[in-house]
Amino acid sequence: MDPASLTQWLVDALHVVLVLAAPAVLACFAVGLGAGFFQSATQANDPSVGFVPKLFAVGAVVLASRELMGHELMHFSTLMLHHIVAVAR
Repeated sequence: MDPASLTQWLVDALHVVLVLAAPAVLACFAVGLGAGFFQSATQANDPSVGFVPKLFAVGAVVLASRELMGHELMHFSTLMLHHIVAVAR
């Protein structure tokens, strides 16, 4: 195995991690920003005011993007299995 193929495997793995995590992280960021504005406007210092909406938003985004996530994981797994077979020859 040469360093170029190993580097490509790592790039592919990082790409999959970014694609899978980006929707949840962006939803959490957007809802957290909104909750922060709400807390500063109302001076509500309860931690659950920020946590509960983020929890529901991330859950909804994960449910909404489960098909994309499944497709990406299946594509990555197939790609890695093909690479493993090529290395084993």
